[in-house]
Amino acid sequence: MNSDGGISLSEACDEDDPEGPGAQAYNDQISEVAAWASYLAPKMQAESLASVMKQVAEGVSGVGKQHVGMAMSAINVIKQTGSVAEAIDTGDEKDNFSETEIDKINETLDKYSVRKLFGI
Repeated sequence: MNSDGGISLSEACDEDDPEGPGAQAYNDQISEVAAWASYLAPKMQAESLASVMKQVAEGVSGVGKQHVGMAMSAINVIKQTGSVAEAIDTGDEKDNFSETEIDKINETLDKYSVRKLFGI
């Protein structure tokens, strides 16, 4: 997954958080993907990516094992390369992303067929 466009988070992912998904034991990868997607969704600064993560969390149980693996790979990229953006007080609550950044991220996600897999 190419993350050249950067993935901005509102807060860092704390894999050592005792109540976070990193500290839990899972019976299967589907449960782990759903937990991480639910955990990451509210942290995504781009509303479009937050929406994708919510849909992954809700729809991952209905896809095949290969696609679950691809979703986990995408989540790992977000965990590893996502960075916390500095807050910019513009008086607006809008995302601070250019269309180019969003297009790059969407293009990357399309390569992994995440949108097609989860019907988004």
